[in-house]
Amino acid sequence: MTIQIPDMLQYDGMKDFHIVGLDKVWPFRPEAYGLQPHDRFTACYRGYFCQYEVRNQQLWLKELCIWLEDTLVPVEWSGTWTKPDMLGCSKCRGVELSVPYTGKMLICREFVHKNHYYAGWERPIDYRQTFELELHEGRVIEVTDYSHMMEEVRGLTELGEREQELFADDLFTAYHKKWVYY
Repeated sequence: MTIQIPDMLQYDGMKDFHIVGLDKVWPFRPEAYGLQPHDRFTACYRGYFCQYEVRNQQLWLKELCIWLEDTLVPVEWSGTWTKPDMLGCSKCRGVELSVPYTGKMLICREFVHKNHYYAGWERPIDYRQTFELELHEGRVIEVTDYSHMMEEVRGLTELGEREQELFADDLFTAYHKKWVYY
């Protein structure tokens, strides 16, 4: 599998959170809005990726990048569509679509290792900041900060790297076999 483009989230004024785990389906599904994504680009097998923001405890879709079969895009969408770029991706910026997601999501930012780049299969232990957001109909109803716990697990030097990863995974049972592999 090639390196994948992640969905990103801005939370609590901080940008660049990766969505690394979901206990349900994706928060935004283009098909529900009449958009049919195609996987024309090996770095995005889903055929689309999103930029989200949590603002006033509400989840919003801010930007959508999608590979479409044809270049026609729905006119009823808010936001500004760009022409497909050189890779064929059409972007809609300034979407401002409230996303009525119900479920939990793990969001993480700042890799522990400086030279690490996002590949699409990272776990919470790979990041300095790890939060779990619980949402009901798009509203954040609970936030749990696991950052310190992940730091403690990384400090268990008697465990190897793989054992640390498995130990950390066990802390997130709601996401067992539901890690985001873009």
